[in-house]
Amino acid sequence: MSRASRNARRARQHQNEITGPVPAAVYAAIKAEALCVYCGTEADEVDHIWPVSLGGPEHVSNLVAACGTCNRSKADRLLTEWVLARVHQGVLADHKVAAEYARVMKFKIGPRELEAV
Repeated sequence: MSRASRNARRARQHQNEITGPVPAAVYAAIKAEALCVYCGTEADEVDHIWPVSLGGPEHVSNLVAACGTCNRSKADRLLTEWVLARVHQGVLADHKVAAEYARVMKFKIGPRELEAV
């Protein structure tokens, strides 16, 4: 791992220490919302809309209910890099997904460049 990568990772961890951690009760409440925002099936996991590995905050505003299939499929991708039909469903279903999609589309850049934003 290069020095720049380590520094970027350390900066993300520091930012998450400031904004998080999110209490377990909040994760449970999000899971209890019942439906996956991306496909509409039963949600059993929580997804970070903006992946923490790409600089996303560990904050309730970055968390949505997701089924295991969608959460694993999306993995550490930005919304613009994932299945458009599921992203569209998420934008319609949840204002947090819509806000993140608008933010990423405003920059129209790749995930690695977004780390610096």
